[in-house]
Amino acid sequence: MTWGGDGNYCIWDKDKRKRLKSTMGWDSPITAWKMSLNAKFAAYAFGYDWSLGMYGAGTSSVGLFIHPLLEKDVKAS
Repeated sequence: MTWGGDGNYCIWDKDKRKRLKSTMGWDSPITAWKMSLNAKFAAYAFGYDWSLGMYGAGTSSVGLFIHPLLEKDVKAS
């Protein structure tokens, strides 16, 4: 998985080096990501990441999402 300051996340097949799922992104950076051990759920948080120092504080939306993952999202075909 990769995620970051652009508000996007991607799930990858590391062996085939192929992207399995990606998002269009949020208006704020994704600051944390975790997938359940059985790969059925993903949780991620977005908000300010301090990339602009104290001057950017309070300028980003903040949220936490938990959602189910489909088998096609985490397994290559």
